[in-house]
Amino acid sequence: DLCDNAFKEFQDPRANYTTPAFRSLRSIKTSGNFYYIGNLRYFANKSLEQFFCNKCDIRELQKSHFIGLQKLKWIDLTLNGLTDFDLASLEGLPNLLRVLVLKSYIKFSRCNICSYNHL
Repeated sequence: DLCDNAFKEFQDPRANYTTPAFRSLRSIKTSGNFYYIGNLRYFANKSLEQFFCNKCDIRELQKSHFIGLQKLKWIDLTLNGLTDFDLASLEGLPNLLRVLVLKSYIKFSRCNICSYNHL
């Protein structure tokens, strides 16, 4: 059940703390081409596998540029039954917007370009 509390916290790739996966959706903000969920950034109109490296500031890093990315799970926010967050906070976002949700942790070992250690 996507609505229960079985989802574990995911590791924010730009910080050394964890954030509850769904509860952070309440704080979605938009800025330019970025959507923010906590400190996780992604491009809404491009591949949702593009992550942002905080150190080298390269804005179109593909998932393959990171070593150690494990156990990713994409879910569609328009799936029925997702009632654990306020749908009104998603107003204006793309209908098929998907968010990175994990049952484990994202494990970024380092950025391939700048070698920044994300953990």
